[in-house]
Amino acid sequence: MATKPMFEELDFQETDLGDLILRRRTLLSLDNLHIYEVLLGDGYLMSSLFTVVEQELSNLGIAAASASTGAETSS
Repeated sequence: MATKPMFEELDFQETDLGDLILRRRTLLSLDNLHIYEVLLGDGYLMSSLFTVVEQELSNLGIAAASASTGAETSS
């Protein structure tokens, strides 16, 4: 069975803001965990390793939408 490379560029696009890159990395220190990252220019836009911010933003959006419609949410 073939193993996945430690680092793999999955997609690359040139944009007006800089190069947009989707890549996958394997972290040996975390039991060979596969991490997906999105980079724009020299900065990180997101990583699948750190998702707390995305989860909290989605909770805020759901709460705001529910408040405007009168629906209840469960957390």
